[in-house]
Amino acid sequence: GSLLPASILLANTYASSGDIEKATNIKIELHKSGAKKKAGVTLTEFDGKIWKFRAHDRSHPNSDEIHEQVDRMSRKLIEYGYKYDASWVVRPREADETVESLLCGHSERLAMALHFTRDRKP
Repeated sequence: GSLLPASILLANTYASSGDIEKATNIKIELHKSGAKKKAGVTLTEFDGKIWKFRAHDRSHPNSDEIHEQVDRMSRKLIEYGYKYDASWVVRPREADETVESLLCGHSERLAMALHFTRDRKP
């Protein structure tokens, strides 16, 4: 089998522990080998149709409403005391990115938000 998933996990573990050099070396070797990481996908059924989401996806026709719901969910979590853990972010952030924006764009959260667009809870 492929060592790609284990190599990515190892690189991310090094990065999260602060050993950026080892993480970078692994990623360079993966790039040289031509290995390609498959993007994670979340499938969910809504209104009798199967919808597919990827991280930070904007392909759904109600994308704006879904992302507004993600923002509402995030605000509610923070209101109840949740703090986003920056150690889960294992790559440098762009100038316009926050820890919250990186962690809240996961495909699973977008799928949940789609369902919450019908029932405004939380």
